[in-house]
Amino acid sequence: MANFCTTYPRTPVLIGDTWLPAHQPVLISLAAANTDPGTVGGDATGNRSHLAWSAGRHACPARTIAYLIVQDAIDQLLDALPDMRLAVASTDLMWRPGPFHRALFSLPVTFPLSPVDLSDRGSVRWK
Repeated sequence: MANFCTTYPRTPVLIGDTWLPAHQPVLISLAAANTDPGTVGGDATGNRSHLAWSAGRHACPARTIAYLIVQDAIDQLLDALPDMRLAVASTDLMWRPGPFHRALFSLPVTFPLSPVDLSDRGSVRWK
């Protein structure tokens, strides 16, 4: 199983046509979440029905700041390297399987070198 969490229902629970007995372990595959083509469809862009940040009283308190940090980091990267492109076809990217997440082995990119302007700086800085 790619990744999972275990829960123990306090009472019998009916899911679809299957009963989950009380106090028995139920393994939930997080990798399988949000992959039902009948629900997700082909393009999940903008779909906010996932529970990546949880919800209600269990919602992540750092959600807003996490979005801001990532958005700022991506903005800075794209400002510094506006012509950055994948160096390989997206189908050639290799994924590293893991028990709790899916990650790339590497993300090869290319970008043209930019001249460095040192006139207003005392040291070298990447552009």
